Amino acid sequence: MPQPGAMPNLGAARNFPTLYVGDLDEAINEEMLYNFFINYGPIYSVRIMRDLQNKKSRGFAYLSYYNLKDAENAKINCNHKVILQNQIRVTWKKNIRELSSENNIFVKNLDPSITVENLDSAFSIYGSIFSSKVAAYENGESRGYGYIQFDSKDAVEKCL
Repeated sequence: MPQPGAMPNLGAARNFPTLYVGDLDEAINEEMLYNFFINYGPIYSVRIMRDLQNKKSRGFAYLSYYNLKDAENAKINCNHKVILQNQIRVTWKKNIRELSSENNIFVKNLDPSITVENLDSAFSIYGSIFSSKVAAYENGESRGYGYIQFDSKDAVEKCL
């Protein structure tokens, strides 16, 4: 376990509950994420995914906790919070092969006042939501559409 104030291992974690943190501002670094998420429990690792050529952030990171309860608490409490003016998305890390395009719903003609929290509230009655997003311009203004990714095809069918 890292000493207080010390940065943990920044490599990929195995066998630790791992969160996907998306929609990151390109100025965010591992230390900033660590300091933001440490309030929910001891962190095993933080890794911002970067472009291999220019080393710039690809806009997402993986963050692993030592225990599941802390990771669940961070997921619930940090999803849709703002870091450096960007509202982040926090979900469980999944293998790309585990994600099914059949579990996605595209929502259009959204009123500009609709937030991702509004989408979650409206669509969660159909089933567990893996991830949701309202598309926005760089200035934060809604583009009028969004996405809901359910955990199951069953939830999609109920919704449709």
